[in-house]
Amino acid sequence: MEIIQKVYLVPESPRQIVNLPVEGDRLPESASAFASERDIIIVVMGDMDSNIRAQVDAQLEGWGKSMCEIRNEGGVLQFQLWHSGDLGWLCQ
Repeated sequence: MEIIQKVYLVPESPRQIVNLPVEGDRLPESASAFASERDIIIVVMGDMDSNIRAQVDAQLEGWGKSMCEIRNEGGVLQFQLWHSGDLGWLCQ
């Protein structure tokens, strides 16, 4: 994520990038309140194991997030961008 931050020249801030490590095949339940906030977006990297990603996807959907996939010019999934539904413009 720090690479994305540097590419877009986004200044650093304490809450700008937070790592939510997967525990087993899920995000920690303690992250639910934080991840559910309207202004929080979550990036799930495309190279994550597909079985784990399916579990994380279901979890984020349950937390009220919507997802769009960001693909490269060749159509390869780079990452998923999870957001509050009204922030869908981020995917365009």
